[in-house]
Amino acid sequence: MTATLVLALSFGLDALKPLIGNPTGAPAGRSGGPAENGATCAAGGCHGPASNTVVSTLISSSPSLVGGYLPGATYTITITVSGSGAKGFQFSAQSATGSTMGTLTAPASLQIQQNRWITHRSSSSASTATWSFTWVAPSSGSGIVGFYACGISGRNSSLFRQTLSIPQTLVSVQEISNRADFRCWPQPAHQELNVQWNQQQPVQARWELRGLDGKSVGQWSMQGFETGTQSDRLDLGSLTPATGLYYLQLKSKNNDILLSRKILIHP
Repeated sequence: MTATLVLALSFGLDALKPLIGNPTGAPAGRSGGPAENGATCAAGGCHGPASNTVVSTLISSSPSLVGGYLPGATYTITITVSGSGAKGFQFSAQSATGSTMGTLTAPASLQIQQNRWITHRSSSSASTATWSFTWVAPSSGSGIVGFYACGISGRNSSLFRQTLSIPQTLVSVQEISNRADFRCWPQPAHQELNVQWNQQQPVQARWELRGLDGKSVGQWSMQGFETGTQSDRLDLGSLTPATGLYYLQLKSKNNDILLSRKILIHP
Protein backbone atom coordinates (compact mmCIF):
# COMPACT_ATOMS: atom_id res chain seq x y z
CA MET A 1 0.00 0.00 0.00
CA THR A 2 2.76 2.44 0.93
CA ALA A 3 4.72 1.76 -2.26
CA THR A 4 1.57 2.19 -4.34
CA LEU A 5 0.74 5.49 -2.61
CA VAL A 6 4.25 6.85 -3.15
CA LEU A 7 4.15 5.88 -6.82
CA ALA A 8 0.77 7.53 -7.30
CA LEU A 9 1.92 10.70 -5.53
CA SER A 10 5.06 10.84 -7.68
CA PHE A 11 3.01 10.49 -10.86
CA GLY A 12 0.64 13.19 -9.68
CA LEU A 13 3.49 15.67 -9.09
CA ASP A 14 4.99 14.96 -12.50
CA ALA A 15 1.64 15.59 -14.12
CA LEU A 16 1.44 19.00 -12.44
CA LYS A 17 4.88 20.17 -13.62
CA PRO A 18 3.64 21.67 -16.92
CA LEU A 19 1.12 23.76 -14.95
CA ILE A 20 3.68 25.52 -12.82
CA GLY A 21 3.74 29.22 -13.72
CA ASN A 22 5.77 32.27 -12.70
CA PRO A 23 3.32 35.05 -11.79
CA THR A 24 6.13 37.08 -10.19
CA GLY A 25 8.38 37.03 -13.27
CA ALA A 26 9.83 34.56 -15.75
CA PRO A 27 13.06 32.79 -14.77
CA ALA A 28 16.16 34.35 -16.31
CA GLY A 29 16.87 33.09 -19.81
CA ARG A 30 13.41 32.58 -21.35
CA SER A 31 13.28 35.25 -24.09
CA GLY A 32 14.30 32.92 -26.93
CA GLY A 33 17.67 34.54 -27.65
CA PRO A 34 21.07 33.01 -28.43
CA ALA A 35 22.27 33.45 -24.83
CA GLU A 36 19.65 30.88 -23.72
CA ASN A 37 19.94 28.69 -26.82
CA GLY A 38 16.46 29.74 -27.93
CA ALA A 39 14.73 28.75 -24.66
CA THR A 40 11.36 30.44 -24.05
CA CYS A 41 8.61 30.28 -21.42
CA ALA A 42 7.93 26.70 -22.53
CA ALA A 43 11.37 25.51 -21.38
CA GLY A 44 12.17 23.76 -18.13
CA GLY A 45 8.60 22.80 -17.27
CA CYS A 46 7.52 26.41 -16.63
CA HIS A 47 4.66 26.31 -19.11
CA GLY A 48 3.32 24.08 -21.86
CA PRO A 49 2.98 23.32 -24.69
CA ALA A 50 6.57 22.74 -25.71
CA SER A 51 6.41 25.00 -28.78
CA ASN A 52 5.50 28.68 -29.19
CA THR A 53 3.48 30.47 -31.84
CA VAL A 54 5.54 32.96 -33.84
CA VAL A 55 3.73 36.31 -34.12
CA SER A 56 4.65 39.80 -35.32
CA THR A 57 2.71 41.78 -32.71
CA LEU A 58 4.60 41.39 -29.44
CA ILE A 59 7.24 44.11 -29.81
CA SER A 60 6.72 47.76 -30.71
CA SER A 61 8.87 50.83 -30.14
CA SER A 62 8.72 54.62 -29.96
CA PRO A 63 10.31 56.14 -31.96
CA SER A 64 10.07 53.48 -34.66
CA LEU A 65 13.03 51.16 -35.20
CA VAL A 66 11.92 50.16 -38.70
CA GLY A 67 14.83 52.09 -40.22
CA GLY A 68 17.34 50.90 -37.61
CA TYR A 69 18.63 52.27 -34.31
CA LEU A 70 20.54 55.48 -33.74
CA PRO A 71 23.60 54.72 -31.57
CA GLY A 72 23.13 56.04 -28.03
CA ALA A 73 19.48 57.01 -28.58
CA THR A 74 16.74 56.08 -26.09
CA TYR A 75 13.70 54.08 -27.24
CA THR A 76 10.49 53.10 -25.43
CA ILE A 77 9.81 49.39 -26.00
CA THR A 78 6.28 48.05 -25.47
CA ILE A 79 5.31 44.39 -25.20
CA THR A 80 1.66 43.52 -25.89
CA VAL A 81 0.03 40.17 -25.05
CA SER A 82 -3.67 39.48 -25.69
CA GLY A 83 -5.94 36.57 -24.81
CA SER A 84 -7.55 35.01 -21.77
CA GLY A 85 -6.05 34.25 -18.39
CA ALA A 86 -2.98 35.63 -16.62
CA LYS A 87 -0.24 37.10 -18.81
CA GLY A 88 3.50 37.64 -18.55
CA PHE A 89 6.54 38.20 -20.74
CA GLN A 90 10.32 38.31 -21.03
CA PHE A 91 12.46 40.43 -23.38
CA SER A 92 16.14 40.81 -24.20
CA ALA A 93 18.37 42.62 -26.71
CA GLN A 94 21.28 40.43 -27.83
CA SER A 95 23.88 40.02 -30.52
CA ALA A 96 23.98 36.91 -32.69
CA THR A 97 26.45 35.40 -30.22
CA GLY A 98 24.33 36.18 -27.14
CA SER A 99 26.10 39.32 -25.91
CA THR A 100 23.92 41.97 -24.26
CA MET A 101 23.28 44.91 -26.60
CA GLY A 102 22.34 48.31 -25.21
CA THR A 103 20.98 49.13 -21.77
CA LEU A 104 17.55 48.31 -20.32
CA THR A 105 15.77 50.48 -17.74
CA ALA A 106 12.73 49.11 -15.91
CA PRO A 107 9.88 50.93 -14.15
CA ALA A 108 8.86 49.74 -10.69
CA SER A 109 6.31 47.31 -12.18
CA LEU A 110 9.04 45.35 -14.00
CA GLN A 111 12.37 43.77 -13.11
CA ILE A 112 15.71 43.31 -14.85
CA GLN A 113 17.54 40.02 -14.41
CA GLN A 114 21.34 39.82 -14.67
CA ASN A 115 21.39 43.13 -16.62
CA ARG A 116 20.14 41.16 -19.62
CA TRP A 117 16.47 40.12 -19.39
CA ILE A 118 13.43 42.17 -18.42
CA THR A 119 10.19 40.59 -17.17
CA HIS A 120 7.04 41.33 -15.14
CA ARG A 121 6.88 41.49 -11.33
CA SER A 122 3.29 40.32 -11.27
CA SER A 123 1.15 38.76 -13.98
CA SER A 124 -1.60 40.80 -15.65
CA SER A 125 -5.22 39.70 -15.97
CA ALA A 126 -6.15 42.40 -18.50
CA SER A 127 -7.62 41.19 -21.79
CA THR A 128 -4.80 43.05 -23.53
CA ALA A 129 -1.74 43.44 -21.33
CA THR A 130 1.02 45.94 -22.13
CA TRP A 131 4.37 46.57 -20.48
CA SER A 132 6.70 49.44 -21.43
CA PHE A 133 10.35 50.12 -20.61
CA THR A 134 13.29 51.96 -22.12
CA TRP A 135 16.24 50.68 -24.14
CA VAL A 136 19.34 52.78 -24.86
CA ALA A 137 20.92 51.67 -28.13
CA PRO A 138 24.58 50.58 -28.10
CA SER A 139 27.47 52.67 -29.41
CA SER A 140 28.31 53.14 -33.08
CA GLY A 141 29.80 50.08 -34.77
CA SER A 142 27.97 47.56 -32.56
CA GLY A 143 26.23 46.02 -35.56
CA ILE A 144 22.87 44.29 -35.73
CA VAL A 145 20.82 43.99 -32.52
CA GLY A 146 18.40 41.13 -32.04
CA PHE A 147 15.20 41.78 -30.09
CA TYR A 148 13.80 38.62 -28.51
CA ALA A 149 10.47 38.40 -26.69
CA CYS A 150 8.29 35.62 -25.32
CA GLY A 151 4.77 36.18 -23.99
CA ILE A 152 2.16 33.94 -22.36
CA SER A 153 -1.61 34.24 -22.16
CA GLY A 154 -3.19 31.74 -19.82
CA ARG A 155 -0.94 29.46 -17.82
CA ASN A 156 -0.63 26.92 -20.60
CA SER A 157 -3.06 27.99 -23.30
CA SER A 158 -1.12 30.42 -25.52
CA LEU A 159 2.62 31.04 -25.79
CA PHE A 160 3.97 33.58 -28.28
CA ARG A 161 7.40 34.67 -29.42
CA GLN A 162 8.85 37.29 -31.73
CA THR A 163 12.35 38.03 -33.01
CA LEU A 164 13.38 41.31 -34.64
CA SER A 165 16.68 42.13 -36.33
CA ILE A 166 17.50 45.82 -35.81
CA PRO A 167 20.42 47.26 -37.82
CA GLN A 168 22.30 50.44 -37.02
CA THR A 169 21.26 53.37 -39.21
CA LEU A 170 23.37 53.46 -42.37
CA VAL A 171 25.26 56.56 -41.25
CA SER A 172 25.59 57.34 -37.58
CA VAL A 173 25.59 60.77 -35.98
CA GLN A 174 29.17 60.27 -34.82
CA GLU A 175 30.30 59.63 -38.41
CA ILE A 176 28.62 62.61 -40.06
CA SER A 177 28.34 65.35 -37.44
CA ASN A 178 32.02 66.31 -37.76
CA ARG A 179 31.77 67.56 -41.36
CA ALA A 180 33.50 70.91 -41.34
CA ASP A 181 31.28 72.24 -44.15
CA PHE A 182 28.05 71.79 -42.13
CA ARG A 183 27.51 74.94 -40.06
CA CYS A 184 24.61 75.94 -37.77
CA TRP A 185 24.20 79.36 -36.13
CA PRO A 186 23.43 81.12 -33.83
CA GLN A 187 24.24 78.88 -30.88
CA PRO A 188 22.24 78.66 -28.76
CA ALA A 189 19.38 79.05 -31.22
CA HIS A 190 16.25 80.97 -30.28
CA GLN A 191 13.59 81.86 -32.90
CA GLU A 192 15.51 80.73 -35.98
CA LEU A 193 18.49 78.70 -37.05
CA ASN A 194 20.75 79.27 -40.05
CA VAL A 195 22.39 76.28 -41.74
CA GLN A 196 25.02 76.02 -44.44
CA TRP A 197 26.63 72.99 -46.04
CA ASN A 198 28.16 71.65 -49.25
CA GLN A 199 25.78 69.42 -51.25
CA GLN A 200 27.66 66.88 -53.38
CA GLN A 201 24.69 65.71 -55.47
CA PRO A 202 21.07 66.81 -56.06
CA VAL A 203 18.67 65.39 -53.49
CA GLN A 204 15.10 65.70 -52.22
CA ALA A 205 15.25 65.98 -48.46
CA ARG A 206 13.78 67.49 -45.32
CA TRP A 207 15.15 68.89 -42.07
CA GLU A 208 14.17 67.18 -38.83
CA LEU A 209 14.82 68.20 -35.24
CA ARG A 210 15.10 65.29 -32.80
CA GLY A 211 15.68 65.08 -29.07
CA LEU A 212 18.56 63.07 -27.62
CA ASP A 213 15.96 60.40 -26.84
CA GLY A 214 15.34 60.03 -30.58
CA LYS A 215 11.85 61.62 -30.58
CA SER A 216 10.99 64.03 -33.38
CA VAL A 217 10.35 67.64 -32.30
CA GLY A 218 9.74 69.26 -35.69
CA GLN A 219 10.21 68.95 -39.46
CA TRP A 220 10.69 71.32 -42.39
CA SER A 221 9.80 70.10 -45.89
CA MET A 222 12.08 71.08 -48.78
CA GLN A 223 11.60 71.02 -52.56
CA GLY A 224 15.11 69.76 -53.22
CA PHE A 225 18.77 70.75 -53.08
CA GLU A 226 21.21 71.24 -55.93
CA THR A 227 24.96 70.66 -55.80
CA GLY A 228 27.43 73.11 -54.28
CA THR A 229 27.20 75.38 -51.25
CA GLN A 230 23.65 75.47 -49.86
CA SER A 231 22.08 77.54 -47.10
CA ASP A 232 18.73 77.58 -45.36
CA ARG A 233 16.95 79.33 -42.51
CA LEU A 234 14.75 77.26 -40.20
CA ASP A 235 11.91 78.88 -38.23
CA LEU A 236 11.89 77.64 -34.63
CA GLY A 237 9.13 80.02 -33.52
CA SER A 238 6.33 77.52 -34.15
CA LEU A 239 8.05 74.82 -32.06
CA THR A 240 8.01 74.54 -28.28
CA PRO A 241 11.15 72.59 -27.44
CA ALA A 242 12.56 72.79 -23.94
CA THR A 243 16.01 74.29 -23.46
CA GLY A 244 18.61 71.65 -24.23
CA LEU A 245 20.57 69.72 -26.83
CA TYR A 246 18.98 68.38 -30.01
CA TYR A 247 20.02 66.69 -33.24
CA LEU A 248 19.33 68.63 -36.44
CA GLN A 249 19.24 66.09 -39.26
CA LEU A 250 18.90 66.35 -43.02
CA LYS A 251 17.00 63.25 -44.20
CA SER A 252 16.39 61.95 -47.70
CA LYS A 253 12.94 60.89 -48.95
CA ASN A 254 14.04 57.31 -48.08
CA ASN A 255 14.65 58.44 -44.47
CA ASP A 256 18.46 58.11 -44.74
CA ILE A 257 20.37 60.61 -42.57
CA LEU A 258 22.48 62.81 -44.87
CA LEU A 259 23.68 65.33 -42.30
CA SER A 260 23.43 65.62 -38.55
CA ARG A 261 24.60 68.17 -36.04
CA LYS A 262 24.07 68.48 -32.31
CA ILE A 263 22.72 71.95 -31.52
CA LEU A 264 21.67 73.89 -28.43
CA ILE A 265 18.23 75.53 -28.31
CA HIS A 266 17.24 78.18 -25.78
CA PRO A 267 13.62 79.22 -26.45
